[in-house]
Amino acid sequence: MPGIADDIARRMAAADLPHLQEDLDTTLALTAIGRVARESGVQADLIACLSRLRADCSAAVRAAAGHGEVAALEGGPARRGGSLLVAARGG
Repeated sequence: MPGIADDIARRMAAADLPHLQEDLDTTLALTAIGRVARESGVQADLIACLSRLRADCSAAVRAAAGHGEVAALEGGPARRGGSLLVAARGG
């Protein structure tokens, strides 16, 4: 399933949506607080991919912190990337 995360984000970017930046930012925030993304093991991959596509991490960091989503903030249990804190710092 992790391969799907990159595919979804790339399709969003390629779709030439009129509000692409807003859609990427919203998707990142929802991914950061979403139980389904976390429990299905795609949260860190989706966060990493959306960050590479230049989604704004600031709202997602606030949302994740407010919802206690430590895995989203720190990059998940494997720490293989997908950390909102690292992405917000530009890393």
